[in-house]
Amino acid sequence: MDEKDILKRLERLEKAVFPQNTKNQNEIKNEFTDALNKIEKILEPLKLKYSLDDWIMFEAIIPDEEHGVNAHLTSFKTLCLEENDEDIAKLCSALASKQRILILKQLSRNKLASSELTAVTGMTGGHLHHHIRDLLSLGLIEKEASGKYSATTFGINAYITAASLYRRLSYDNRESFKENLHNLGKAKK
Repeated sequence: MDEKDILKRLERLEKAVFPQNTKNQNEIKNEFTDALNKIEKILEPLKLKYSLDDWIMFEAIIPDEEHGVNAHLTSFKTLCLEENDEDIAKLCSALASKQRILILKQLSRNKLASSELTAVTGMTGGHLHHHIRDLLSLGLIEKEASGKYSATTFGINAYITAASLYRRLSYDNRESFKENLHNLGKAKK
């Protein structure tokens, strides 16, 4: 990947993160940097409550007005001590399906009936309902009284977190990461 490709990728990323509006790009970037600095100052005293060799993680997801801000602060050691590996594996298993990811993504954007899900995903009948059942059982989506499905706040956060994790890992070393993903699960000869 040459310098031009990297600059184009950064430009596309900036346009996605800082959409065009009445403010100029530099003003938006400055506001974002200011917000990060304020968050860091607010969280600094909390860091003293954690071990110096621990990693502190702050995550904020702001999907839309209906779901509001969802912020979370934890540490790596806390996650290791308190979270059940089997439960994490169940969640990862649910998110390990391209079809369930597609359903979750669509329902994060819109409330859809089964017929509408069929139209946007291409899945039909039992195949679609198998994936819907799995997503419902984990609380990632819900069925409303109208008969339409929608993603729960938990489901939206799970999708955003998984997609962000993919983006973060893939941008750190994109070519190597893509190759490793491609080779994942292939039998060694």
